[in-house]
Amino acid sequence: MNLIDELRRRNVLRVAAGYALIAWILIEAGSVLLPEFFGAPDYVFKVYVLIVFAGFLVSLVFAWVFEITPEGVKRERDLDRTALPATNRRGGNRLLIGLLAIALGVSLTFNISGIRSAGVPAPVTVAEDLSSVAVLPFVNTSADAENQAFADGLHGDLLSRLSGIDALHVISRTSVNEYRDTSKNLRQIAGELGVSTIVEGSVQRAGNQVRVNVSLREGTSERPLWSERFDRELTAENLFAIQSEITNHIAAALQTALSPEDASRSARVPTNSIEAFTLYAEGARGVAERQFESLERARRQFEAAIEIDPQFAHAHAGLAKAVLLMYVNYQGVLRSEAYEVAEAASRRALEIDPELAEAHAVRGLLFLEQWQERRVGNTIDEAAQSLETALALDASHTDAYVWLASLRQEQGNLESSVQLLTTALTRDPLSRIPYLNLAYFLALRGRHDDSLELLIRAARQFPDWSQPYNYLSQSLQRLGRLDEAIAWDRLGAATTNDPLYGGQLIGTYQALGEPELVTRYLESLPAEHPFAPLGAAFVDVLGGDVERGVAALSEFQASGEAPPMVAKFLARHAIMVGEFARARDIILDDVPTLALDRDDLVDRFNVKDAVVFAFVLQQLGEAGKARDILTSARTVVEDRPRLGFAGHGILDVEILALLGQQQFALNALEAAVNEGFVGLQLFDFWSIEENPLLDTLRDDPRYAAIVADIEERQRILRESVKTAEANDDWGPLLAKLAPDRAI
Repeated sequence: MNLIDELRRRNVLRVAAGYALIAWILIEAGSVLLPEFFGAPDYVFKVYVLIVFAGFLVSLVFAWVFEITPEGVKRERDLDRTALPATNRRGGNRLLIGLLAIALGVSLTFNISGIRSAGVPAPVTVAEDLSSVAVLPFVNTSADAENQAFADGLHGDLLSRLSGIDALHVISRTSVNEYRDTSKNLRQIAGELGVSTIVEGSVQRAGNQVRVNVSLREGTSERPLWSERFDRELTAENLFAIQSEITNHIAAALQTALSPEDASRSARVPTNSIEAFTLYAEGARGVAERQFESLERARRQFEAAIEIDPQFAHAHAGLAKAVLLMYVNYQGVLRSEAYEVAEAASRRALEIDPELAEAHAVRGLLFLEQWQERRVGNTIDEAAQSLETALALDASHTDAYVWLASLRQEQGNLESSVQLLTTALTRDPLSRIPYLNLAYFLALRGRHDDSLELLIRAARQFPDWSQPYNYLSQSLQRLGRLDEAIAWDRLGAATTNDPLYGGQLIGTYQALGEPELVTRYLESLPAEHPFAPLGAAFVDVLGGDVERGVAALSEFQASGEAPPMVAKFLARHAIMVGEFARARDIILDDVPTLALDRDDLVDRFNVKDAVVFAFVLQQLGEAGKARDILTSARTVVEDRPRLGFAGHGILDVEILALLGQQQFALNALEAAVNEGFVGLQLFDFWSIEENPLLDTLRDDPRYAAIVADIEERQRILRESVKTAEANDDWGPLLAKLAPDRAI
């Protein structure tokens, strides 16, 4: 009898086949359940696989030595096989087929249904060639810990030089900074960033001497490709000469030929001042953190660097970026100041260095913001040209990808936007802003669960960053989950000193019948904050002195510094007091696209204002024009999600009511409530009871029943919030969205 026959006789082959199928199921399930549901690190899954494999070997030994009989388990050498009943191989085959079906089902569930890859974006993959590089933060080996900023400056400068080489794929600053003081090995880092090579370095500064150690290694094998130590006198000329040499050595080690343009950029000397260079490095790190206070600090550091060296182009570009982001992300400066500083500083940067990608990118953002205010003119074309130029100069400039993605979304090309953000994340896998923008784009498509999941991932990845919590809170309140929105707002408030943080909950507090919380928030704005007068005016309105509050808001609006919400509030107030001609003028001044003579007068950007404008036109006797606008608006609204971060609320109800289709309007309102709608103030300035656009529905009993349903839902949510506050425990509400609480 040969070995195969003996293995078959002892059922070893059948046991091997059965265990292999079971192992397949276990490994497939473990690959998803361990990291996704239990938050287990990678090594746990590796140990898990080894245990499963060890079980396979044990099962083979068991099958060879033992046999399962009707009398129990017996050793093979003690067994009289002639006395055993015939083996039911057909039953065994059925078992194997059943196991195979289960294995296939598990694999299909995890791989085709999307459980394994439902997250956005997809995980990075390691590049096969050597042209992809991650430059880890340089270690400060100086006796003085304050020299870390100096080391960071060299790290950032080297990143910029390498990024300017067209043939290289260089991971951006945000992602590599996540590995500062890391205990992970190079293989782990290469796998997480999707690169084939890693650059490490250390900087030692002592008196007027500097030592820079740099090495280049393969990521997967950790095999050294090049290393060198540079000892020089500490002068700006020597410092940047070292940087140029390092760049050239790395390019040569990666078999990358430098073009004349690459060589020219590699040889540049950005500043002759070590002090200005260090201040710039500190500011650049603050901008990368994207916190309100870090941007304020960065602005001061860039200004100090420019005072030391007025010819430092990078510092001018950094100043433009810091101030513009303070306005765009936090409204921490007035619009006029942000635009004036960003325009002058970015222009000066390009006068000094016309090939500075950062300066082109910031000008692109500036032009885009200016166009978004009124959506007329050609600044959107100037923005596109500036951003495309930035990417041509630096293909690793993550912000340029992000801002160009926003521009394409403004132009209606959502697919291009998603592709640009995906590219940004290949260049900068741990970048912050793409998570938020992708979440918004998913919300635009009505994919609320995916959008929330991406924001949860951002909160886990960047637990000290306030913006994911802010976006989660806004999204949840517009999904009707007001108690959860407050819980996430409370969690995020601990991560920031931004005085405007929490403002997204004003509609929630109004809907829950807590106007005193709105007043408390508005009164908390610091007197020196640009929006302090705005807060005081709204306090007057809420306190009953409407005339005084509206006068202050009108004055603020006339200054040209008011955010868009002021004009929208003033238009609605004019409607409430019957001043329809004034309301029309306010709307047209705020949304000039509604005054244009074009077929596509209504779009997704102005549709909410267009519906209010149509109501005003009806009151002014222009019924025909109003109907045309409402008909166009109805088409636009049909393509938008009702709820969520990008939802329209009940615009369809308002449109149908204004078109005289009351029963259809009530049907739409019932549908909205069934989806989770619990209040108009989450989407607009007035409540459903105040909104005059719904006046034609109020006498219908169905309308009263729907409003009563909304009020009951609000009561339940209010009680939920009070319970959490009384117990000082928001955990149960947080757990609704993040059951594992791993935030």
